[in-house]
Amino acid sequence: AFATGDNRIVASLQTGDGLAADDRRHLVVPNVPAIPVPLLTARTDAPLVRYLSTAFATAARQYRVEPASLANFDARTLERSAWVVADDLGAISPQLATALTDYVTKGGSLFAAVGERSLALQTLPVTGNAIAKGDATAREGQPFNVGRIDSVHPLLAATDGWRGVSITRLLPLQVAAGDRVLIALEDGRPLLVERKVGEGRIVLLATSLDNTWNDLPVHPVFVSFIAETARYLSGEQTLSRQQVAGSSLPLSVTGSASGQVVDPEGNTVLSLADTRRAQDVRLRQAGFYQVYTPGKETLVAVNPDARESDLEPMTAEQIARWQQAAVVAPQQAVAAAEAQVAPPPVELWRYLLILLALVVLAESLLGNRYLRGHLHGLEPDAGRATS
Repeated sequence: AFATGDNRIVASLQTGDGLAADDRRHLVVPNVPAIPVPLLTARTDAPLVRYLSTAFATAARQYRVEPASLANFDARTLERSAWVVADDLGAISPQLATALTDYVTKGGSLFAAVGERSLALQTLPVTGNAIAKGDATAREGQPFNVGRIDSVHPLLAATDGWRGVSITRLLPLQVAAGDRVLIALEDGRPLLVERKVGEGRIVLLATSLDNTWNDLPVHPVFVSFIAETARYLSGEQTLSRQQVAGSSLPLSVTGSASGQVVDPEGNTVLSLADTRRAQDVRLRQAGFYQVYTPGKETLVAVNPDARESDLEPMTAEQIARWQQAAVVAPQQAVAAAEAQVAPPPVELWRYLLILLALVVLAESLLGNRYLRGHLHGLEPDAGRATS
């Protein structure tokens, strides 16, 4: 029912009420074709296709899994994709590994897992990680568990539930220079590794992406992890199409720090000089704002804060709590500020001046006493003078 692109939807009350400012609500419904994501696999009918399709449906941007058989894949099509998925990096041929390396170096992104074909290798294709000696299979009844998580990384900041994942098989990777371990097991072995290669990046999962080596796909964290992976590797900047009047919209969230904004009345918000530097645009009106950035056009709907539509009077108890907070909080703030005020400085110069005066006085008294004794010793003897 929607046209391709951004669709403007306006809902309004047929009969007005006591607050006319919120009688109209604005909504943006984007209708864009799903972005195809190649899945390099030996089995195009594998359950992983269904797992990824379900997870992609929750992403902020629509993606579509395109299973591509390793035997027939044309590496020249890589440049059409922002990022690709490989379900078993050990199954990549040397020719395709060279093409993938060149693709990533020029700015593409690769999300890869490992499988049965990787176990037979000493070095992984594309990444070149050496495979260490060690137990790849967990002991029965004692699966590998997640230990350390780099939760500040943008790929994992919005995911939760990794510690509940049980892993029965793991490829014992040796971390190479430039690798960043995002998730490690309790014994310290890497589970999720990121590496920047040229202008692009590789995210490597040291276990399978389906449920053959772990139970990750049946955990809710799988859905959020795949959605965040899609956002992170595609370079997508998430911009909420619903904003509140009076808030600020940083142009950087649209993927560019500079641009132009047109308000609901058709007026440009920024001057010519402002369009060339980073800006935070104040959304002062309700309606649709058109945001223009290099190579991109975004529509944003702005509405009054829904909480402002609640005109029910405050109860006596709420007013009492508000008044108490209005009185107590400033008092506490003043007390805290006074407690933090530094004591007045001590003026040492006065004491030094007094000490100097005492020293001068003592020196004068001692000098006079010495002088009197010296003069007394020089007086002539009266008897000798008479004789």
